[in-house]
Amino acid sequence: MTQELVLITGGTGFVGYACLVRALVQGYRVRLAIRNESSIEKIKTAPSCQPHLGSIDFVIVKDMTRETAFDDAVQGVSYVIHVASPTPGPDIVGRILDDMLVYN
Repeated sequence: MTQELVLITGGTGFVGYACLVRALVQGYRVRLAIRNESSIEKIKTAPSCQPHLGSIDFVIVKDMTRETAFDDAVQGVSYVIHVASPTPGPDIVGRILDDMLVYN
């Protein structure tokens, strides 16, 4: 079994949660990037995660659109599974549109 660390974003969503469970079953340690602390308890009480709680740690990333949002989260990570997407809001949508205009 591997003990490599995987960062998963979007782990509370449908696809991300499936990736989380699969990684745990395969023996990976998982660092789960979440938007708010209330999601931690949901993951910890999920039956599929119960046998693997010692292999999960959490990092809160409130605004994934920040340029440095994941700098701390990726420290010591071997792999990243990025399945999160920004939650639309006026400030986030404005920044995404600004970025699109700059880069396209």
